[in-house]
Amino acid sequence: MEAVIFLVVLIGFVIMLSPRLIDMMKTAQRAVAEAKSVDFTALADAELQDYLPDKKMAAAERYHQLTGVGLADARWVIELYVAHPELDEKLAMQLYLDEARAEFEGSDKKGDRRKRKMSRLADENQGEGVRDLIAEGRLDEAAHVYAQFMGVDEYTARAAIENMAQGS
Repeated sequence: MEAVIFLVVLIGFVIMLSPRLIDMMKTAQRAVAEAKSVDFTALADAELQDYLPDKKMAAAERYHQLTGVGLADARWVIELYVAHPELDEKLAMQLYLDEARAEFEGSDKKGDRRKRKMSRLADENQGEGVRDLIAEGRLDEAAHVYAQFMGVDEYTARAAIENMAQGS
């Protein structure tokens, strides 16, 4: 008898909660769809970042100014951004891709981009640290610095550092 009562209560509870569960699923689907339309460049704005996480309304107003979306939508984006810290990774990736795309479009040939990057590395203020690390035999550390500075993966950086080490 207790099992039947438990089952009836459980079914009633599920029926009572099902509209809420459906609403929650719709909200989650909306969040995923709208996260794709978030302007991550605007979210990276220094003034907007200063407002977060405590001054969400001020951040929403700044996002509204930068993007032109409605204030309610801007507030929703800010709430989404604060609630989901993993969006920071997407923000960083989007900014990196935008920067790489701009650099690629600004160059005529692949060789020109490589020469420009190498000349940046050879700059007195920038490249000395990498060459010093190579001279000291700290190749792993030099590869890490090179990867960050040049915006390449660790494997490519290690190959470049090995070439530089063999050439010196």
